[in-house]
Amino acid sequence: MLRALAIVTLVLAAPAGAETGRPAPLGTGLEGAWRVVGVGGEALLPDDDVFVTRVEGQLSGKNGCNRIMGPFASEGATLRLGPLAGTRMACPGRAAEVEARVDAALATVTGWRRDGEALELLAETGVVLRAHVNDRP
Repeated sequence: MLRALAIVTLVLAAPAGAETGRPAPLGTGLEGAWRVVGVGGEALLPDDDVFVTRVEGQLSGKNGCNRIMGPFASEGATLRLGPLAGTRMACPGRAAEVEARVDAALATVTGWRRDGEALELLAETGVVLRAHVNDRP
Protein backbone atom coordinates (compact mmCIF):
# COMPACT_ATOMS: atom_id res chain seq x y z
CA MET A 1 0.00 0.00 0.00
CA LEU A 2 2.84 2.39 0.84
CA ARG A 3 4.37 1.53 -2.48
CA ALA A 4 1.19 2.56 -4.28
CA LEU A 5 1.04 5.70 -2.19
CA ALA A 6 4.42 6.74 -3.42
CA ILE A 7 3.61 6.75 -7.04
CA VAL A 8 3.48 10.39 -6.78
CA THR A 9 -0.02 10.62 -5.92
CA LEU A 10 -0.06 14.25 -5.92
CA VAL A 11 -1.48 15.37 -9.12
CA LEU A 12 -4.01 18.01 -8.99
CA ALA A 13 -6.85 19.66 -10.82
CA ALA A 14 -7.42 18.87 -14.44
CA PRO A 15 -5.15 20.86 -16.71
CA ALA A 16 -7.07 23.49 -18.59
CA GLY A 17 -5.06 22.84 -21.73
CA ALA A 18 -5.31 19.03 -21.57
CA GLU A 19 -7.42 18.73 -24.68
CA THR A 20 -4.75 20.53 -26.70
CA GLY A 21 -1.81 18.64 -25.25
CA ARG A 22 -0.37 21.85 -23.74
CA PRO A 23 0.29 22.21 -20.02
CA ALA A 24 -2.32 24.05 -18.02
CA PRO A 25 -1.70 27.70 -17.27
CA LEU A 26 0.14 28.09 -14.01
CA GLY A 27 -2.18 28.98 -11.16
CA THR A 28 -1.62 29.49 -7.49
CA GLY A 29 -2.80 26.12 -6.22
CA LEU A 30 -2.39 22.41 -6.75
CA GLU A 31 -4.13 22.31 -10.09
CA GLY A 32 -2.30 20.96 -13.11
CA ALA A 33 0.02 18.21 -14.20
CA TRP A 34 3.33 18.06 -12.32
CA ARG A 35 6.75 16.53 -13.00
CA VAL A 36 8.59 15.71 -9.78
CA VAL A 37 12.11 17.14 -9.82
CA GLY A 38 13.25 16.49 -6.25
CA VAL A 39 12.58 14.12 -3.36
CA GLY A 40 13.93 14.61 0.14
CA GLY A 41 16.23 17.40 -0.96
CA GLU A 42 17.83 15.32 -3.74
CA ALA A 43 17.29 16.09 -7.42
CA LEU A 44 15.68 13.56 -9.73
CA LEU A 45 16.86 13.03 -13.30
CA PRO A 46 14.52 13.76 -16.23
CA ASP A 47 14.61 10.05 -17.14
CA ASP A 48 13.36 9.07 -13.66
CA ASP A 49 9.83 9.59 -15.02
CA VAL A 50 8.05 10.71 -11.85
CA PHE A 51 4.87 12.71 -12.39
CA VAL A 52 1.39 13.32 -10.99
CA THR A 53 -1.93 14.67 -12.29
CA ARG A 54 -5.33 15.41 -10.73
CA VAL A 55 -8.73 15.17 -12.33
CA GLU A 56 -11.95 15.57 -10.33
CA GLY A 57 -10.48 14.70 -6.92
CA GLN A 58 -8.49 11.71 -8.18
CA LEU A 59 -4.74 11.51 -8.48
CA SER A 60 -2.80 9.53 -11.02
CA GLY A 61 0.86 9.37 -11.80
CA LYS A 62 4.05 7.39 -11.87
CA ASN A 63 6.68 6.99 -9.15
CA GLY A 64 9.57 6.08 -11.40
CA CYS A 65 8.54 2.44 -11.72
CA ASN A 66 4.81 1.90 -11.18
CA ARG A 67 1.63 3.81 -11.96
CA ILE A 68 -0.51 5.00 -9.06
CA MET A 69 -4.02 6.30 -8.57
CA GLY A 70 -6.34 7.27 -5.74
CA PRO A 71 -8.12 10.11 -4.00
CA PHE A 72 -6.63 13.20 -2.43
CA ALA A 73 -8.12 16.00 -0.39
CA SER A 74 -6.85 19.47 0.36
CA GLU A 75 -8.14 22.19 2.60
CA GLY A 76 -6.07 25.33 2.70
CA ALA A 77 -2.44 24.26 3.04
CA THR A 78 -3.36 20.79 4.36
CA LEU A 79 -3.07 17.83 1.97
CA ARG A 80 -4.21 14.23 2.51
CA LEU A 81 -3.25 11.52 0.03
CA GLY A 82 -4.81 8.10 -0.52
CA PRO A 83 -5.44 5.44 0.08
CA LEU A 84 -3.67 4.86 -3.21
CA ALA A 85 -3.53 1.86 -5.49
CA GLY A 86 -0.88 1.06 -8.02
CA THR A 87 0.61 -1.41 -10.41
CA ARG A 88 3.16 -3.83 -8.98
CA MET A 89 5.91 -4.16 -11.56
CA ALA A 90 9.34 -5.11 -10.27
CA CYS A 91 11.86 -2.57 -11.50
CA PRO A 92 15.62 -2.95 -11.17
CA GLY A 93 18.29 -0.47 -10.24
CA ARG A 94 17.63 3.25 -10.16
CA ALA A 95 13.89 2.92 -10.89
CA ALA A 96 13.44 0.85 -7.73
CA GLU A 97 15.53 3.31 -5.71
CA VAL A 98 13.53 6.30 -6.96
CA GLU A 99 10.25 4.52 -6.28
CA ALA A 100 11.30 3.77 -2.70
CA ARG A 101 12.30 7.41 -2.11
CA VAL A 102 9.09 8.77 -3.63
CA ASP A 103 6.91 6.31 -1.70
CA ALA A 104 8.62 7.16 1.59
CA ALA A 105 8.19 10.89 0.95
CA LEU A 106 4.52 10.61 0.00
CA ALA A 107 3.77 8.59 3.13
CA THR A 108 4.73 11.64 5.23
CA VAL A 109 2.91 14.41 3.32
CA THR A 110 0.67 16.64 5.44
CA GLY A 111 0.63 19.86 3.44
CA TRP A 112 1.66 21.82 0.38
CA ARG A 113 2.78 25.25 -0.76
CA ARG A 114 3.82 27.05 -3.91
CA ASP A 115 7.34 28.41 -4.26
CA GLY A 116 7.17 30.55 -7.37
CA GLU A 117 6.34 28.17 -10.20
CA ALA A 118 7.16 25.08 -8.13
CA LEU A 119 4.84 22.95 -6.03
CA GLU A 120 6.28 21.68 -2.75
CA LEU A 121 4.77 18.87 -0.70
CA LEU A 122 5.46 19.22 2.99
CA ALA A 123 5.85 16.97 6.00
CA GLU A 124 6.65 17.89 9.59
CA THR A 125 10.32 17.74 8.62
CA GLY A 126 9.95 20.26 5.78
CA VAL A 127 9.85 19.89 1.99
CA VAL A 128 9.74 16.22 0.98
CA LEU A 129 8.85 16.57 -2.69
CA ARG A 130 9.29 19.35 -5.25
CA ALA A 131 7.58 19.49 -8.67
CA HIS A 132 7.35 21.74 -11.73
CA VAL A 133 4.61 22.01 -14.32
CA ASN A 134 4.82 18.92 -16.51
CA ASP A 135 5.69 20.31 -19.94
CA ARG A 136 6.22 16.90 -21.54
CA PRO A 137 3.51 15.46 -23.79
